[in-house]
Amino acid sequence: MQNRGPDGEGTWLSKDTRIAMAYRRLSIIGLGEQGHQPMILSKGCKGYAELAITFNGEIYNHQYLRSKLTQLGHHFVTQTDTEVILHMYEEYGIRMVTDLRGMFAFALWDQYHKELHIVRDPYGIKPLYMADDGKTLRIASQVKALLAGGVISRSVDEGALAGFFLFGSVPEPKTVWSDIEALPAGSIMSISSYGKRNFINFASPNYTIASVLKSIPPQSTSAVAAAAFHESAGSHLVSDVDVCLFLPSGIDSTALLSLATDMG
Repeated sequence: MQNRGPDGEGTWLSKDTRIAMAYRRLSIIGLGEQGHQPMILSKGCKGYAELAITFNGEIYNHQYLRSKLTQLGHHFVTQTDTEVILHMYEEYGIRMVTDLRGMFAFALWDQYHKELHIVRDPYGIKPLYMADDGKTLRIASQVKALLAGGVISRSVDEGALAGFFLFGSVPEPKTVWSDIEALPAGSIMSISSYGKRNFINFASPNYTIASVLKSIPPQSTSAVAAAAFHESAGSHLVSDVDVCLFLPSGIDSTALLSLATDMG
């Protein structure tokens, strides 16, 4: 995972040694040690026991969420979106994921309830892969990170290969490897300390888009789309490092460049 995170690394082990987290960091928000992961909330603002998270991605509305949490009595020690997720969980529980706007995949351990929550963003922008041998659940943002442990079978899923040749990609949740699967987009998998699992699909982009379109008068569609385009472009510019745009020379990327230039 070194190529994915040149700016930092960290490991964490739960007190009962049943949960382990490891992380390689690419700094976007909250530079330096303040963004160190896995991040631990050992003494929460609401009397919670220890929370631990390893998080890949970016929460675009973290500043807005931070201001709401501050009004509710939460105290922050960093300027990171990672810490915002921990306090959001402390305040609202795992249902808080519906308020997160961004691209994300994370694992969050709740020491008080003895639960592990594994979450992937509504569009599946950030990858999250799992391998479960019945005794140990392993997750990672790359398949090769799971295979590197040397204990997961490298047997090929022939159905997944057929999907690749038919569609040009392997249809999720399958992967090329029979013992590894992807967590579906917009999903939460919660696992209790005694092995009970609860799977929730918290977002469906197709349903959301259809609902919005039904509520917009036909004559207002262009104006609403333009406003959403501007707002979305602006939220993607929130960063503590320089932002660049890769241009494939299409109309969409050229429009984004124009908007980013005006906003910058």
